[in-house]
Amino acid sequence: MRPKISIVTISFNQKEYLRKCIDSVLSEKDGQVEYIVVDAGSTDGSRDLIESYGNRIDHVIFEPDEGPADGLNKGFGRATGDIGYFINSDDFLLPGAVGRMQRLWQGSPHIDILLGGAWMVDGAGEPLREVLPTRLSLPKLLSGQSLMVQHGLSFRMAVFNKIGGFNSRNRTCWDYELLCEMLKQSQHFKLTDEKFGVFRFHDTSLSGGGHGEIHEKRYLNDLTRIRRNHGFPLKSSGFRRVGKFITDPRWTMNFIADRLLVSRRKTRWNADTNGRVSVR
Repeated sequence: MRPKISIVTISFNQKEYLRKCIDSVLSEKDGQVEYIVVDAGSTDGSRDLIESYGNRIDHVIFEPDEGPADGLNKGFGRATGDIGYFINSDDFLLPGAVGRMQRLWQGSPHIDILLGGAWMVDGAGEPLREVLPTRLSLPKLLSGQSLMVQHGLSFRMAVFNKIGGFNSRNRTCWDYELLCEMLKQSQHFKLTDEKFGVFRFHDTSLSGGGHGEIHEKRYLNDLTRIRRNHGFPLKSSGFRRVGKFITDPRWTMNFIADRLLVSRRKTRWNADTNGRVSVR
């Protein structure tokens, strides 16, 4: 039987993109998919939009939180699924993503973590590049030699609950810290080139630099704390920072090709957004 997947979206003043996100999840929804939306206090009409979906969204949480990680914890606190997945309100799922995810989990009953890929698009939704996870281990992740893709990450709720969920004090890389803690608990993971989500890179997003130098300082502090907690050296060499390009040639070739061959990128994007499997 297909595992039940609980999907959480945190929302805060991103109404411009929110409908696309919600519709992408609801288009995948059946009895084995649970959807939870958390809004900490939007003032741009996002809450009215969320309410307009009625009971099509299984759980709606309208209450203040201490940041994105805390909001995600509130959402997963309502989850009843076997598997957890989260997608931000300015991002969206690819067609058929949940079904592909369920089949991979069903075919790998021994794993605790599934790491797939995603697409990166600009604010207007135009494809920029594919992002795929690289060869993975906790030391490689801590050193920067491994690349995680948040929009391709799903996990057993049993492991999530065992580690206590996200660190609510982390305001910059809560997904990275979660994966580090999960890998500390379990080495039973699976990598796949299947792509599940679409990450929107725009001026007001955290990754797009929308929160400036303050965010960058917080990120470095969070990264230092995470490395210290795992007993990892605080300074990384230049090799470590570019290690993912060297240790996983497949990732490097894909990275370069998506920048140089626009027609290749568009062909694969069209295939994935039409629910077909793109050809490598």
